[in-house]
Amino acid sequence: MKHRTALVVGLLCVSLALQRAGVAGQRLTAEFEEVQHFPGGSIQTSNTNTFPESSTISGSLVNLTAGGLREPHWHTPSEWAFVLSGTCRVTLVVAGSDHPAESWDFIQGDAWAFPSNAGHTILGLQDGCVYVAAYNSGSFDEISDSLGLSAWLTTVPAARLAQALNTSVANTALPNQGSSPILQGDLEALTAGQINAPLLATEASAFGQADQLQITANSHRFPVTYGVKPTITATGAGYIRQVDSTYFTSGVNFSGGIVRQDPGSLRQLHWHLEADEWQFGINGTLEVYAVTNQGQVLNGTLREGQAGFIPRGAGHYLYNPTSEPAYFAVVFNNAKFSTTSLPGFIGNLPLEYLAATLDVPANTLKSWNIAKAQELAAPQSTPSAVNTAG
Repeated sequence: MKHRTALVVGLLCVSLALQRAGVAGQRLTAEFEEVQHFPGGSIQTSNTNTFPESSTISGSLVNLTAGGLREPHWHTPSEWAFVLSGTCRVTLVVAGSDHPAESWDFIQGDAWAFPSNAGHTILGLQDGCVYVAAYNSGSFDEISDSLGLSAWLTTVPAARLAQALNTSVANTALPNQGSSPILQGDLEALTAGQINAPLLATEASAFGQADQLQITANSHRFPVTYGVKPTITATGAGYIRQVDSTYFTSGVNFSGGIVRQDPGSLRQLHWHLEADEWQFGINGTLEVYAVTNQGQVLNGTLREGQAGFIPRGAGHYLYNPTSEPAYFAVVFNNAKFSTTSLPGFIGNLPLEYLAATLDVPANTLKSWNIAKAQELAAPQSTPSAVNTAG
């Protein structure tokens, strides 16, 4: 009994000490910048201007109206995005690839991956579209650091443009300045004459077939919502729908997923070997806790519309303290990410090593039910009692 009391008191002391050791000024989460409004929608950005801790990954939250067109553009950082609501039509041109040009309709829960400097454009369909995108550069700004088609061509001398397009100078008279980053067009006119791009809702029943999975995997679109593989579920805790280049071969620089955490659930204590983790709060509230170095503790709260960042190697967890489910998108800046969980790590160490390291009896460690630990841990049915008897 004395050993158990000593263990409880010891853990409480360590917890308080770590909380006091929190790194001043550093954050795990941050708000996006102010909304920038354009005729066909809006953009919010998150980068090192307002979130310097997120040094390797930036993001943008884009809202397109019906007929809102993100002008054709490209940028050096690779892009990984999730559609949060609505539908949009994405057209991508990748020179030298197996699929030099693709056009797909995306729905809620779908992901896309664009390689560096691949030209692309995104059109909001009937009900508009909201998506969140991540980039493998912490300082990147979607508006100022992208090269738009109109901004480029309006700077090319008319004679040179006419020569390049094999037409007359009269036919290359363009306005003196580029168009808006998000244009507002007539949806019917913008889609007139186009071949209707595949809509994933019509493919859900066939998606489990091997040939369908292969076709999807080889494109720059992956239906995370319908992803039969890989999905981690835990009764009473939620699910993790994740995908990397094993299934999504076009995602060469990123991997990611959608996570649901039910009330009281815990995203297992873990760390990532070769990737930083960038988060976007879709809805709900999550407590975020990370230890970056010996005794350096960061605490944060990930709320709807916020960005979060965990550097590689930092031990961390996410916990839902509320009575409502919480959803968040997660992106890793590696095509394949490796996770080491706390149970997976200590479960492979000799019991004697753990007892010596933690200064607790081996019999106490045997009570830790490591073999049944989950990636998402459901709330315990009853709180653990603390026995303070001598």
